Order: sequence, then C-alpha cells, then structure tokens
Amino acid sequence: MFDAQLYMFEAAGALISILWPLPEHQSNALQSITGPLLSRLSTSLQVPIPAPDAEMGEGDLKNVLAIHHCIQALGSIPKGFPEYPSPVPPDYVPPPLSEFRQMADAILVSLDIMGRFRIIREAVIHPFHV
Repeated sequence: MFDAQLYMFEAAGALISILWPLPEHQSNALQSITGPLLSRLSTSLQVPIPAPDAEMGEGDLKNVLAIHHCIQALGSIPKGFPEYPSPVPPDYVPPPLSEFRQMADAILVSLDIMGRFRIIREAVIHPFHV
C-alpha cells in the first residue's frame, strides 16, 4: 500500500515543477511538502538505536520503518520534475536546488546513522536509482 503512496509524492513533484516560471512559489510549494517529511525524519533519527546485538522492540521497528518511508517519499518528489534539458534553453529556470540539496543531505545522514539496516540501505537507493 505504501508503494502506491509514492506515486502521490511523485505527482506532487510534477505539479510543483509546473510552477517553474515562479521560482519563489515553486520553492515554497516544495518546502510545504518536504518540510513535514524532513521534520519527521529528523525526529525519528533522534530516537536511540539498540545495539547491533540487542533485540529490537516493536517501537524500534516502527521507527526504522518510519525512516524508510520518509526517505522513499522524499526520493519520489524529484522524480516528478523534468530532466535537465540538453541543450539548455536561454529562458531555462532551474528547479529549487537548495531544497533538493537539503533532501539529499537528510537522506545521506539517515544512511550514515541507520545504514546497518538493510531496509534503510534499500530506501536510500530509491531516490538515486534512475
């Protein structure tokens, strides 16, 4: 069921991308979608992780799953944006790269903290998979 929701985030990215003539509006729209995801990801990453040899409780597993879902949702949004044009037209307005950079940084920090979990490593591959 969650995989179907990823298409919603990709569609949100496509809708936001059509605001290209209004970069400030595009940036604000993107932040309104990514802000809650980044906030939840940050909160989930602050929860202490059991030692590798310790048994994980239900709460720990739910936290890992929440991180997985946030990473995949964040990675689906840019897929709705068009590819970088080649050649670049003179009137080309680039997407809000600072927001994309923030999303990529959060995903890589998640990998650094939670990389021992296979489901997190697989989730991190999702946004960078072509």
